[in-house]
Amino acid sequence: MQAETVALVVTIVVSGLGSSLATIRILLHQMNQIEIRLTDQIKENRAAIQENRAAIKENRAQIIKNSAKLEDHSRRFDRMDGRLDRMDGRLDDHQGETQKIRESLARVEDFLMGPGGFRLGDPGPPADG
Repeated sequence: MQAETVALVVTIVVSGLGSSLATIRILLHQMNQIEIRLTDQIKENRAAIQENRAAIKENRAQIIKNSAKLEDHSRRFDRMDGRLDRMDGRLDDHQGETQKIRESLARVEDFLMGPGGFRLGDPGPPADG
């Protein structure tokens, strides 16, 4: 019976070692697969980072270019604003002159429309001497 017990113990130990080794092999294989996936993902991320860096450089260059354009437009706007201020002053001057002309025209109209004054229409036949 001892031989049978020894055989049973050896069978149990061998099957325990076999299943442990199989489990360890499966775990190592899974770890290797995970490492491969992570390495691939790291490579993809590095490539994406490089693309993003290039895009950031392009965006910075575009921002600098647009900033220069904005400054140029701001200077033009300031010049136009100065011109508009001068024109506004001139319009104020002309407004005073226009008011004087209106007042003069109103006096002429009053004179022409007064009694016995100027009338629009057919003057009629010329009067004989």
